[in-house]
Amino acid sequence: MFNIGFTELVILCLIGLLVIGPEQLPDMARKLARLLNELKRAKDEIMKPMDDFKQQAWTAMETARKTVDEQLNRSASELLKPDAPKTPAAATTPTTTAATTHEAAPSATPSEDKKPNT
Repeated sequence: MFNIGFTELVILCLIGLLVIGPEQLPDMARKLARLLNELKRAKDEIMKPMDDFKQQAWTAMETARKTVDEQLNRSASELLKPDAPKTPAAATTPTTTAATTHEAAPSATPSEDKKPNT
């Protein structure tokens, strides 16, 4: 928690022993331990609502991300989907040419059109 090594802990204990004295050192250590436990509990009480809020925000963000992904995938698939097969116009409707509409092309000589069939 405080990133204190063994040698630093020994030095702090020796300083505490010299400053406080051997009679009061155990009582002071107990008081310090109680104080640290109370601070830890207070921190946990403060952090719990924040952690709950963070979890709710994370869940809402994930839900929104999934919804956006689904909508993007749906839109992309609609855009990339090939069009419905169209029936070719030439196969279903007759072509309009002079031969199919029985229209004769104008002849060079008008008398040929009026000849009787023999």
